[in-house]
Amino acid sequence: MIRSIPHASVAVAAVLYLAATLLVMHAIQPELNPASHYVSEYAHGQLGWLVMVGYLVAGTGVLALAWRARSALSGRWGVASAVCLTLVGLGLIATGLTRIDVAQADGSAASTASGMAHELAGYVIFLGMIPGAFILSGAFRRDPRLAKATFAARLFAWGLVIALLVAVVVFQRLELVGVGQRIFLATWLSWLIFVGLQLRVVERAIATRHIAQTAKAR
Repeated sequence: MIRSIPHASVAVAAVLYLAATLLVMHAIQPELNPASHYVSEYAHGQLGWLVMVGYLVAGTGVLALAWRARSALSGRWGVASAVCLTLVGLGLIATGLTRIDVAQADGSAASTASGMAHELAGYVIFLGMIPGAFILSGAFRRDPRLAKATFAARLFAWGLVIALLVAVVVFQRLELVGVGQRIFLATWLSWLIFVGLQLRVVERAIATRHIAQTAKAR
C-alpha cells in the first residue's frame, strides 16, 4: 500500500503551498519592504505562523520526494539524490520550527538560539540543494525514463549556483537582500517543483506496472 502513495505529487503540492503562502504574506504584511527584508521575517508579524506552517509542509513534501527518488532512481545516484533531498527537507522543517533574528528599533539585532538554529537550517538546505541539483541531473541522464529532462536539470543546477552568487555578491552590495533572496528562493522552489514533476512521471509508470502485475497475478 505504501507504494501507491503519490509521493512526488504530494511534494509538488507541498512546495506550491509554500510558494503561495509567501506570495500571500506580501499582501498580509505590506509594511515589510520586500526589497530589504527576508521572507522569514514574515514569521514575526501578522499571521506569521502561516509562514512557519508553509515551511513545515514543504519540508514534509520534500522528504516524500526523497523517498520517491530513492525508490525510483537506481544505484548510487538514486541514494545520493535521496540523501540530498532529505537534507533539503530537514532544513525546511527546521526553518519552520525556528524564527529568524530581526533588527530592533535601534538597529541592533539580538542573537537568539532560535535565530542561530534558523540560520543553520538555511545552510543545511544549501548543503543538500546545490550538490543535489547536479547529482539529480546525473541520475536523470542515466535513467531512460528521465533522460529527456537532463538538459533542463543541468540548467536548473547552474541556475541555482548563479542565482545564489547574484544574491550574495550583487544584491547584498546594493543593500537589496530581499530582492536577491526572493530571486534565489523562486529558483530553488521552481527546481523542487521540476524534480517533483519528473519523478511523478516515473511514479505513474511504477503504479501502472504494479496494477498490471496485480491484474496478471489474479
